[in-house]
Amino acid sequence: MLFLLTLTVLMLILFYELYWKRRNYPPGPIPLPIFGNLLEIAKAPPGYEAFRKWRKDHGSVFTFWLSFKPIVVIADFDQMRETIVKDGDKFTDRFSFEDFNRFIRGGLYGILTSNGEIWREQRRFTLHTLRDFGMGRNLMETRIMDEVDDLLDRMDRLKNDLNVQKEFGVSVGSVINSVLFGYRFDEQHLHEFHFVKKAIHQILAAEANPFFLVGVAFPRVHQKNHENLNVLFEFIGRQIEERKKTIDFETEDYEDFVECYVKEQIKKKGKENEEFYCNDQLKNLVLDMWVAGMETTSNALNWAICYILNHPEVQEKIHEEFDRVIDSDRKITTNDKNLLPYLNAVVSEVLRFANLLPQNLMRVTVEDTIIAKHLVKKGTAVMPQIGTILYDEKIFPNPHQFNPDRFINADGFKPVFIVADYETIKESIIKEGDKYSDRYVFKEFNEVLRGGTFGLISSQGDLWREQRRFTLHTLRDFGMGRNLMEERIMIEVEPLMERMAQQKEDIFMQKEFDTAVGSIINNIVFGYRFDEQHLDEFELVKKALRHMIVAGTNPIFILSATLPFIRGWPIFRGIYSEVLANNQILFDFIQRQIDNRRKNVDFDTEEYDDFVECWLKEQRKKKGSIHEGYYTDIQLRNLVFDIWIAGMETTSNTLTWAVCYILNYPEVQRKMHEELDRVIKSDRKVTLADKNQLPYINAVVSEIQRLANLLPQNLMRLVTEDAVIKGYKIPAGSAVMPQIATILYDDKIFPDPYILKPERFLNPDGTFKTYPELVPFSVGKRQCPGEGLARMELYLFISNIFQRFKLTATELPSMKKDMGQVVTAKPYFCNVEERH
Repeated sequence: MLFLLTLTVLMLILFYELYWKRRNYPPGPIPLPIFGNLLEIAKAPPGYEAFRKWRKDHGSVFTFWLSFKPIVVIADFDQMRETIVKDGDKFTDRFSFEDFNRFIRGGLYGILTSNGEIWREQRRFTLHTLRDFGMGRNLMETRIMDEVDDLLDRMDRLKNDLNVQKEFGVSVGSVINSVLFGYRFDEQHLHEFHFVKKAIHQILAAEANPFFLVGVAFPRVHQKNHENLNVLFEFIGRQIEERKKTIDFETEDYEDFVECYVKEQIKKKGKENEEFYCNDQLKNLVLDMWVAGMETTSNALNWAICYILNHPEVQEKIHEEFDRVIDSDRKITTNDKNLLPYLNAVVSEVLRFANLLPQNLMRVTVEDTIIAKHLVKKGTAVMPQIGTILYDEKIFPNPHQFNPDRFINADGFKPVFIVADYETIKESIIKEGDKYSDRYVFKEFNEVLRGGTFGLISSQGDLWREQRRFTLHTLRDFGMGRNLMEERIMIEVEPLMERMAQQKEDIFMQKEFDTAVGSIINNIVFGYRFDEQHLDEFELVKKALRHMIVAGTNPIFILSATLPFIRGWPIFRGIYSEVLANNQILFDFIQRQIDNRRKNVDFDTEEYDDFVECWLKEQRKKKGSIHEGYYTDIQLRNLVFDIWIAGMETTSNTLTWAVCYILNYPEVQRKMHEELDRVIKSDRKVTLADKNQLPYINAVVSEIQRLANLLPQNLMRLVTEDAVIKGYKIPAGSAVMPQIATILYDDKIFPDPYILKPERFLNPDGTFKTYPELVPFSVGKRQCPGEGLARMELYLFISNIFQRFKLTATELPSMKKDMGQVVTAKPYFCNVEERH
């Protein structure tokens, strides 16, 4: 009887373990009671092999058991893209063991383990703060370079038997602490770094044990880990309290992340989300930034040195590229990134080969969803298993071999040929324009941001030629260079000056110019201004555009856009997701505008009021013709995007620089007023008809365009057939960059190039002098099609503002440049005084 009872119980257990509990999940390895599948992971730590074997046996989607918890694993990139990326909202929550986290962390705090509204709020705040704090701009680069210089000096002093792991740990930790608390780990604070490093190492070492996960169900088992975390939290708490003592709460400026957070904490007091900004949340947030920021970066750097030492041929190729491109002992900056393809390939291969996360952090489905035809219920844990993808031999042949060449294009190493003097540009890119008419594009980057090589800026071949022809023809017919366009600009000049007259003091010129120029563009594109009724639309577009421009120079985003397999990693996921979200906001807005415009188009007449109406009519005409494929909705969305980004950012920033420079050179403003008083002789508006009589105003506009020098790097061209530049043979398919920025600061053409000197554009008799080398709108076939509009805007805004006002500043604006895809001025304010 006892035997039968035992046998029955055993059979029931087997039935439950082998079938019943697994019946509603994708098939996977058979779990053991209590342990689940952890023993298989423990056989070959850290677990790569177990997941690879399970994928081979059960397919790209399978279930493994973490003790009593089923985990649905996605181990295929295409499947991951279809679910985690495209249906991202269904997988935003983190799968967390609540009792464990309450015991270890004090609650579901931080970013790594929080969910729902608190996670969304804290992620938004963190991304916003890091971006404002300089992420992706030169401020963050400066902080990193401070540590690079210090590290290189230490290495130079030590020379032999360097403990690279220790050196990288200190440097990366110092960058993070500078961001968090505002100070570096110099000699005075080095003991703090060692304390933090040791505590984090002990915590991570404990959590790396597969059997650690069994104890998750029994939090008290982890008493030692709890004690280690408490010591770390006490240290972080003391640092926060020390930082609070020195915060100036009278200003909204901040020097570091914690200062910004504490100020936000005070703002949120008494509001509905006050509890999102508690001290426990801040301590956990700091911990998460330490763990995610230091361990991943410092370990990737350690592996980089390890692999390169084991592959001396890789180091030789790195040095060869440096010697060819950098050609001196200067420091390498992010501006050099696009010119160093082999170095980028090495970085990418290190990230792939190091494969730092054997198991990715788990998500939880927030609603029922389908994964590879399997219904996965709400509340199920899902693991995007990046580690398996990085060693997928279908994507990366010979995955266990360190091979940076896999990240070089199939047609081989492609240097970027830079042409940096005007005469050579004229002889090649202008005179042989057809050879340089195509754009050199990064296809993966464009797939992510645009859905392909569409629009004007990124398109090539016949599509580009057809769209450029249409755009130039439409803008010309629409009044480019004629009084119709002048009227549209003056409609914005007048309300801008009225706002300035009303405010009188502390006018934020960047915002004013943005609104005015954005309104002109929207009027041209969609047929209406950004008046009070539509101002919220402008703010939405402007914010999304700014975020995307900043992201465009962020190495983290560039890597994640071109290397799909790293997009899910903690250090890349946030930036990548944010850019995609802003991109979606912008393109959704554009599509809504197009759809609304389409409803009101009268297709029975060939007349049109705006660019989109004209394009939609052309789209209908081309239906059924060989050019139908050039007039798709995705092409129109990208074309509108290009007009926005090229038309607003350049003009608005040039106008902002104009006021900045003129405030710093009062004698220039005095001469402008003198000429305006002599020629205009009243308080009337300045028009295009006055242009030839205002040589000094024209000289100021030209000099501002030269000195502002908005594009640090010009967009690259693709050589469509073999070419010769200055005796060098350039093979078809090469990238060529006409480096206009160098020409605009060439002291042989423009002596004292860093000084505002409008007189350089005047002949001895006072007439306006032209320079063929002044080419801010680029050259050749890819010259900006909106050049005429931009020149008109600059002339009409600058002349009319200084005709009406005298501008002063309580504090002179800085002339230092914030670097990005477009150079911007630091924020400043000015005052105005009526002249008439």
